[in-house]
Amino acid sequence: MRDAAAFLRSNRATVEKLVKQVGSGNVVLDFGIRLRDTFTRCDTLPPDLLKAAGDCGIAVRISRYPISDEPSEV
Repeated sequence: MRDAAAFLRSNRATVEKLVKQVGSGNVVLDFGIRLRDTFTRCDTLPPDLLKAAGDCGIAVRISRYPISDEPSEV
């Protein structure tokens, strides 16, 4: 997440231009994380990431995916 925040800060002008072209409602920074089998699920996003994304007009999403313990046959 640190890398994403740094990228958004250092490329803000370019990212803002892209967001304006497609519309801010269509741009989402999505972090995929493993679905954990725990009672409580808490994931914290650092303020600098949220600020950098917000400054560019980008929404932030956390997507949870189930992960199989068995190897994939791809």
